[in-house]
Amino acid sequence: MVPLAEVARQAEAAKATLAKAKKSYTNTDLHVSTESQAMVPAADASKADVSASGKSTASEQTTNTGNEKAPAEPAQTQPEAYWRQRADFIRGQVEKAKSEIARLNVVVPGRSAALEATNANEIKKYQQMLDGAMKQWALLEASAQASKVPAAWIGSAP
Repeated sequence: MVPLAEVARQAEAAKATLAKAKKSYTNTDLHVSTESQAMVPAADASKADVSASGKSTASEQTTNTGNEKAPAEPAQTQPEAYWRQRADFIRGQVEKAKSEIARLNVVVPGRSAALEATNANEIKKYQQMLDGAMKQWALLEASAQASKVPAAWIGSAP
């Protein structure tokens, strides 16, 4: 059996020989229209690598300089079910956060100071979750309005 220290040395040596990625792709880079996907030759698409962090990176053989950004897919092409699902997901997050905050705010006589401190931290966590969900809702509404999506598709605010 190989000692762990030897395995670590081999992994460190292998890491030094790996080529560095030229460009890291984000989610915004991945939202390309079907037109631009059709223009990419199949050979170039096969050269994409996935780094250890799970992000796609371009290998050295690709001809893309990485300076140009692919246009985002227009949101108005999304079906009604897409908008309803996003709205329902955000509403679910808001309801969960509100119910957890209400549950944690219940007064229990004789509760220890340590438990009170834990509850206070949990309340802060769920308040942040609630604030984030409300920001997501505002972004959803703005996106829907910009895409001329009927208000009935997303429904009322949580």
